[in-house]
Amino acid sequence: MNTLIHAAEETQTKKTPAEWITFCEQLVKDLLQDEADQNNTGSLFLKLAKLKEQVEFSSGLHPVSYTLIKGWLRSHFENNQSSSGRFGQGITVSSYVPYRSIPFKFVAVLGMNEGVFPRKAVRPDFDLIYSNPQAGDRIQKEDDTYLFLETLFASKDQLYISYKGQDQKTDSGRLPSSLVQQLKEVLPAGQVQTHEHSLHAFSSSYFINEKLLPSFSADTKEIAQNLVTQAGSEPLFIADDFIQPDLNKVDQIAVQEVIGYYSNCSKYMVQNYLTVSDRLFMNEVEDRESFGLDGLGSYQLSDFLLESLSANHSREEMLDYARSAALIPDKLKGEKVFEKTLHQVKELKETIEDLSSDQSAHVDIELEIEGVEL
Repeated sequence: MNTLIHAAEETQTKKTPAEWITFCEQLVKDLLQDEADQNNTGSLFLKLAKLKEQVEFSSGLHPVSYTLIKGWLRSHFENNQSSSGRFGQGITVSSYVPYRSIPFKFVAVLGMNEGVFPRKAVRPDFDLIYSNPQAGDRIQKEDDTYLFLETLFASKDQLYISYKGQDQKTDSGRLPSSLVQQLKEVLPAGQVQTHEHSLHAFSSSYFINEKLLPSFSADTKEIAQNLVTQAGSEPLFIADDFIQPDLNKVDQIAVQEVIGYYSNCSKYMVQNYLTVSDRLFMNEVEDRESFGLDGLGSYQLSDFLLESLSANHSREEMLDYARSAALIPDKLKGEKVFEKTLHQVKELKETIEDLSSDQSAHVDIELEIEGVEL
C-alpha cells in the first residue's frame, strides 16, 4: 500500500522520459516481479530498456507529465503486441514453403549450388510409388522449380542469389543451380550483376572498392590493413648481422664434427651456429601401440638388445624395458618376437666376440694440422 501511495504522489510531478522509464522499472520490480512470472516481467524489462536507449539518443530531455509518458508507453506496447513479430520489421528467415507466395521488397536465396537445388529425391526401396510411377505423381524436381518461380514473383525490388563458386578443398570452380543458369540466360545482361567474393572476410578487396563489395566490420578492416602494411616486411630466417665463428680461434675439432659437417652441411650449421636442437634423431618413446615390427622396428630392437647384452643386463630387465618403450607388440606375440630377436642377437654377439678376440687393442690417434688438433 505504501508503494502505491508513493507512486501516486510521484505521478503528480514532472520528469524527463528517461526518469519516467526508470520509475516504471522500479514499479515493475516492486509490484509485478514474481518467481512464477519471470518470463513476462523479463520481456517487460527488455522493452523498457530498449525504450530507455532510444530516449537517451533523442533530444527529448525536457521534463514531461506522467499523463503524456503513460500514453506514449501504452501506444508503444500496444503496437508491439499487435504485431506478429515476423513481419513489418527486421529480416525474416525461413525455408521455401512457409512464405512461398508472400511478396517482399528484397528476397535473398542462399545455397543455390548445382546438385543442391533442385533437390534430389531420396526414396526407399519399398516405395511402391517410385517403383511404379503413375500420371499425377509428385516430382521433387518440378516442385522445386515451381518454388523457385514463386520466389521470383515474390521479390518486388531485388533478388539476391548466393552459391559457393569454388570448392573449399580443391579450389576448383563450382556451378550454380541449373535454375539459376536458366535464369541468367533468359534475363538481359544489364539486369544481372555477378560479384565474386573472397574466401576470407578480411580480404583487402572488401575495403578497396567499398561501393562494389561493402563491408561493415571494423575488426576485419583492421586485420586487412595490418596484412597490407606487413606485406613484404617478413623477417629473414638469418639476419644480416649473422656472424660466422672465427675458425682461427678453434684449438680442437673432433673427428665426428668433421664427418658431420661433410655429411650434411646444412644440418651442421643449424645445430652448431644457430643452436637449434635436432629432435628428429633422438630416441623418443613412441606414444602409439605397436601391433607388429617393421624393418626399422626390428633394427631398433636388435640394437637395444645388443647394447643391453654388452652391459650384462638380465632378460627380465630387457623385456620390461622393451614393453614400456613399445619396442615389441603386446602380450604373447611380443614375447615371441622378443625371444626370437634375442636369440639372433646372442648369436651375433658371439660371432663378433670370436672375430675380435685376436685383434689388438684400440689405439687413439691424434693429429695436428696447422695448429688445430684433430
